Amino acid sequence: MSFLAKPGLLIGAVASQDEWPYVIRVVGKDIEITNSLTSEEVFYFENFQRFESFQIRLPIAEIEEEEAPKVDVNEIMNRAREHFAAGSFNKAWKLLKKAEKADSENAVLKTMQGSLQLQIGNEAAAIKYYRESLKINPNQPSVVKQIKALEADKGGQ
Repeated sequence: MSFLAKPGLLIGAVASQDEWPYVIRVVGKDIEITNSLTSEEVFYFENFQRFESFQIRLPIAEIEEEEAPKVDVNEIMNRAREHFAAGSFNKAWKLLKKAEKADSENAVLKTMQGSLQLQIGNEAAAIKYYRESLKINPNQPSVVKQIKALEADKGGQ
């Protein structure tokens, strides 16, 4: 987990009885040390002048959690298709699972997972993923047809 400090965030301050305090704050992507204080900061320091020296941290701004980078599910699925076509089923599966973490309600992704499971001979898992795809988007005649064919093969064995 990483954190992003907002510009203007006061990180800390140092002062002694004989000098005006210096503050450390975030400015853009840089850290600034200055004795040029905001009115809020001046208020805090005027109330702490009775101390000979002090060091404080002031919660002037919030630290917010940095957003996770956006995952391009379509790009991941395209790479999975390439690996699938090349017969690299393990690599394709890993990519599909990565895409699933980012978008678990993607009908095309579920269909691709079903197709990959079918290709490696895992018909039960293929049916499971095809059904999940249909729950998300029931208007997929080819997926319905594939499930029926698999279930007919299963019943005939």
